[in-house]
Amino acid sequence: MKQLFKNLLLIIPFAFQAQVVVPINTNSCERETPGVYYCDTENALNPYEGTWQYQNGNELLIVKLRKVYSINNFNSEDLLIGEYKYVDVNGVEILNTLAAFDTNAPNQYTPHAITGNCVFEPTAFFGVQYFSDCLQSIKPVGLTHLFKDLSQDKCGGGDFNIAIKSVGITTELKLYIRTENTKIQINTDADGNEYVDLSYCNTKLIPNKYFTLVKQ
Repeated sequence: MKQLFKNLLLIIPFAFQAQVVVPINTNSCERETPGVYYCDTENALNPYEGTWQYQNGNELLIVKLRKVYSINNFNSEDLLIGEYKYVDVNGVEILNTLAAFDTNAPNQYTPHAITGNCVFEPTAFFGVQYFSDCLQSIKPVGLTHLFKDLSQDKCGGGDFNIAIKSVGITTELKLYIRTENTKIQINTDADGNEYVDLSYCNTKLIPNKYFTLVKQ
């Protein structure tokens, strides 16, 4: 019984430490402090939840986003996760991950194509660079995207930066998407350990450009 009591004394301080709350509403994406809950204390991620759509002729982009609570081996955080569908200017469906939107896991980074929670002031360099024509009352958010089916020589990962352009009868989201010329694959070595293999490729699944999407 004494040993159990000693063990509890060791566990209780850690439990309190794990409840340390750090707001994500800063111009930093650092999320590496152990035992911290990176919390969306100002609900800065909330305006981005929902289904958003861009269409211009044959070209179509649908983005679905929702806020979740995610736990990893070091800490926990509020997070925007999402999925997307892109049809190019020729009417060819290039990617579609929408079926995974409702997938849940303790670590929400794992099952989703779009993830992140970097919140910035509109007056910060990030906001001014991409979103000077967007609402100043809603903070821009930086995410990443990764299309995981990379069996072909195509690239599907990079930045996914968003801001709210208008609110009202028509609510618009401005997206700047950037795709790296890098193919990311998870391989396994001879000892069964997973490692990330990076290689270059020539074709980007989605062009680097701005999109204005309307909330559905």
